[in-house]
Amino acid sequence: MPYCIYCGKQVEDVHSFCVWCGRPTAGEPPVRAPASGEIAQPVPATAPVQPVPAATPLLRPYRPVLAIAGIAVVLLSSFLPWLSIRFLSVSASISAWDVPFLPLLTGRATATGFPTGVALLVVVVSALPFLTGRPLPTVASVVLGAVPVLTAALTIKTALQSTPHLGIGFGVYLAFAGGLLVAYESVRSRRWLRTRQ
Repeated sequence: MPYCIYCGKQVEDVHSFCVWCGRPTAGEPPVRAPASGEIAQPVPATAPVQPVPAATPLLRPYRPVLAIAGIAVVLLSSFLPWLSIRFLSVSASISAWDVPFLPLLTGRATATGFPTGVALLVVVVSALPFLTGRPLPTVASVVLGAVPVLTAALTIKTALQSTPHLGIGFGVYLAFAGGLLVAYESVRSRRWLRTRQ
């Protein structure tokens, strides 16, 4: 490995600047390692030294804090009661994992299809910026937040239109709030992008 001609420290071949003194190494003949037992001496500079370019400031990566909070709230809400019914002296409640999703969309009473809890898992995609360090596009954040919001709204509509009326559980309201947090992340991401320009 060659040595810097200015400070005498070892420098890898791939660097164009010495990592120790910051002086350019490109275009200069490399100085090889001294013989065993001998200490490398710095070679006096024969050409004017170029100033080291200023380092660009390190910018922090994007962290979708509100989206992560919204994801946690939506996932928690899927396990809490969504709908409840009281008939005579018997009451029962069901979570989003027990509510079929297709009847919410179509308005037709059918017990087939995948559970609403699976549809709520879509918001997990909002955590993608933790891996990439870049925010999601604004449209993607809004759409991902709209899924739990619309699912909660459709559940409320279904509960109010059913006979006998179904009670609306706390999980529906939490899913609505979590979806709003995920959607609001798009506002934060636009502010972050403006600071990077």
